[in-house]
Amino acid sequence: MLLPRMGKRLRPEIGIILGSGIEIPDKKISNSVTIKYKDLGLSPPTVSGHRGLLVIGLFSKVPVAIMRGRLHLYEGYNSQAVTELIKVLKELGVGTLIITNSSGSLKKGLKPGTFLLVEDHINLLGENPLAGIKDERRFLDLAGAYDPWLIKLCKDVAKKKKIKIQKGTIVAVNGPSYETPSEVRMLRALGGDAVCMSAIPEVIMARYLGMKVLFISFITNYAAGLTRKSPDHRDVLEMAGRMKEKFIKILEDLIPLISV
Repeated sequence: MLLPRMGKRLRPEIGIILGSGIEIPDKKISNSVTIKYKDLGLSPPTVSGHRGLLVIGLFSKVPVAIMRGRLHLYEGYNSQAVTELIKVLKELGVGTLIITNSSGSLKKGLKPGTFLLVEDHINLLGENPLAGIKDERRFLDLAGAYDPWLIKLCKDVAKKKKIKIQKGTIVAVNGPSYETPSEVRMLRALGGDAVCMSAIPEVIMARYLGMKVLFISFITNYAAGLTRKSPDHRDVLEMAGRMKEKFIKILEDLIPLISV
């Protein structure tokens, strides 16, 4: 099998899932091997900004496995299919997972272009990837879903680089349509700082499999009703692209610290 053979060649310590429009250039990854999702038995993403490629190589001299793109429930997949890529990362030996996505701000004070360090989440997807699993570990405590040490480490690195980053709670909804202004007010009242359409099933599966999780969300737009401008996926991709260089600067210092 291709996957075990690659695992012997380079054993990645850290996994990174790249969300909509988020990229790490090839030149930043040395000794790399790229595999299409379909060659791993994974369904290819159907959303622009998600390439459907697994890249294994060295980033800042640390072995990493990078998932370029993800699957979403709104593409017609269930949460078990969406989290198959987490199982691939676990099989490769990944112990720490950095999850990224693009999200909409629910508050005027959380401006597009800011990174959100997720401390907690509200799952309104209506699905859990652990449903159907027949062991006692399925009763997973999510109070510590996001590793405090990783959060502090990332915040310290961002502060040193003078990059805007805030801590907060993200709400996951199904999509693909954007929320109404009334729904945005509801999500804010529930305690959300930002809203997204992904990532939470991946967090749950990663924790079930024993991985430490760091979740960095790119605030790419304001949710409906906060400004006169309507949310648009093209704007999401554009803003995520503009934030890419700052994200890479964070990773360049962060990943060696995690690997120590």
